[in-house]
Amino acid sequence: MFGLKYLRNYVGEIVFFGRFPWAIETNSLREVSVGTAEEDELLASAPRSSCTDWAMTCNLFVGSRQLDAARDPRLEVVLPQLCRRCQTLSAWDITSRRYDEMQKVQNESKSIAHSLGAGLLNYIWTTFDFASVGIEHSSIDVGRCIEYDRQLDFHSMVREIEVLQAKLNATEDEDEQRALEEDVTGKILWLCWCGICAEVDQLLPQVADYIRSERKFVVSGVPRLTVAMSPPSVGITGNLKFVDDGSISKPKR
Repeated sequence: MFGLKYLRNYVGEIVFFGRFPWAIETNSLREVSVGTAEEDELLASAPRSSCTDWAMTCNLFVGSRQLDAARDPRLEVVLPQLCRRCQTLSAWDITSRRYDEMQKVQNESKSIAHSLGAGLLNYIWTTFDFASVGIEHSSIDVGRCIEYDRQLDFHSMVREIEVLQAKLNATEDEDEQRALEEDVTGKILWLCWCGICAEVDQLLPQVADYIRSERKFVVSGVPRLTVAMSPPSVGITGNLKFVDDGSISKPKR
């Protein structure tokens, strides 16, 4: 749905869906005082965890906030693979291997572009492009590349979804059922989107550092990689567009 099968080839494994049930059950994420709750009485006792806290808790390390030596272990797989791909793409002669690799990158990008993770393509593309010329990731205006609520309270959002689901189960009016189903779906997708973006936000700076540090191996292939990855002009999430309250709407054509 979010194109994670192919995104992991550029940013590493996204563990949101694997860790989320565990985080909800254990309530192990630390409390932070951010956000507001629509159902104050129900949510008053809920532990609060922003997107940044979520991403830092999911990872064994805390991404760019740690020393360079503390590289997220998920990147130990994707970085050598990324280096090999760039070396193949940087070949001066037009070989079938280079052509096949270019086609593979293009196909992966198209698959991501047609998923709910399409909005991440521009962020990844910009990061790689900057890194290939030695520009640090901190120079990127991340807010212009991806839109998500960095202060979203995960536990409060889950409680809101539970309240809406209870209302949906109790109502018999078909129009109200449809409205509640849309609200539940929108909030679930928004919650997933924010969690995935938070992880990518933690991993990409380390990928960018790798590209800059391995310039003699990577830099000549990255421009061709970014050309193949060039994101199409689509909305933030391809077929759907999220709005601030967590609901979803069709993108304008």
